Amino acid sequence: MPPREEFFRKELVEELRRIENMMRQAPSIDKKIYYFSASYGITSRTYRYSFSKDVLLADILLQNVYNMMMERLNLTKAGNATVDPDMTVFEKICDG
Repeated sequence: MPPREEFFRKELVEELRRIENMMRQAPSIDKKIYYFSASYGITSRTYRYSFSKDVLLADILLQNVYNMMMERLNLTKAGNATVDPDMTVFEKICDG
């Protein structure tokens, strides 16, 4: 792996772990989702500097998951309690 690509992958992993820690410590779902949004921000920056299909795929996946979580949160806040947000989902995301 070229040194440039190795550097950006290392930075990506460090940032994702930082995001994971912040999400685990966040007291509310709103904050957890807010911190999660940083995950696709760092993947987006990473593939701009050192393109990788893996990082691009991760970026697309993380952004779509964020959008789904925000949609569910907004529906819940609007009074639609069809599916209540479950905190264990965030634990599983952090574990992944």
